Amino acid sequence: MLMKINRVCIVCDKGLVSAFGGNKQDGEDEDDNRNPPDGATVWTTTGNYGSTLYDPITNTNEWLECFICDGCLEKKRNVIKKVSEVYPPKQRELYYEPWDNGY
Repeated sequence: MLMKINRVCIVCDKGLVSAFGGNKQDGEDEDDNRNPPDGATVWTTTGNYGSTLYDPITNTNEWLECFICDGCLEKKRNVIKKVSEVYPPKQRELYYEPWDNGY
């Protein structure tokens, strides 16, 4: 069953609305879970080793999701890291095995 989400900033508890609330299409609920929040970002985690609260080992098709308003991001910018990945990586680990074409 799909649960309607309560859009609030996880830092300051500010209520958030759908970014598409004013432009909703026919039959679309402005609180539709798929719509991003206005003036905020969506953050997700699939958990990680070391967490004692959330690290699902057996189910890889789930994650936690929360919202952080733009104001809180601005206030906390000194503790946020922007991370980029160089593609393709300069060194790659390759795993070699015989090819079995099924015959």
